[in-house]
Amino acid sequence: PALSALAQGSGISVLVRAYQLTGDDTFLQAARRVMQTFERDILDGGINTPIGDDGIFFEEIATYPASHALRGHLFALFGLYDYMQITGGSKVEPLLQCGLTTLHLVIDAFDSGYWTYSDLLHKPLASTLDHALHVQLLAALATYTHCGEYATVAKGWDMYQQRFACRLRYLI
Repeated sequence: PALSALAQGSGISVLVRAYQLTGDDTFLQAARRVMQTFERDILDGGINTPIGDDGIFFEEIATYPASHALRGHLFALFGLYDYMQITGGSKVEPLLQCGLTTLHLVIDAFDSGYWTYSDLLHKPLASTLDHALHVQLLAALATYTHCGEYATVAKGWDMYQQRFACRLRYLI
């Protein structure tokens, strides 16, 4: 019943790869339809929510109130990157840049000081699997974007997994 930035981003990546392997335009047409959900607010049948004056966050679960789950936003950004690479992306690039700018604005809010939060609505601590996924996705995004801030944050979050005190505090 609800759309998902995680599913939409992953779906676009799969469709783009299928198009690259087969050359079948049907896959690219399906990816274009999926892209429409990135352009729409969750209240209008899409997966984004406005943040601040110019920001948008891609929602893992497109429901109101928006939870701003990090995992979903990151998967959405990778889907947008994949789509932009295959299409040239004049329509996609502004969405991608806006999503990246928003991530810069909110990334610190996902850091508890010893672990990551899954989302910003209820601020539950991420599971160990989700925390590790946050680290890996952010490190990969740093490679895609050549952004030192993402790399630094990913490295710091990775250290949380290594430190006994952080893991103990997470468990408590």
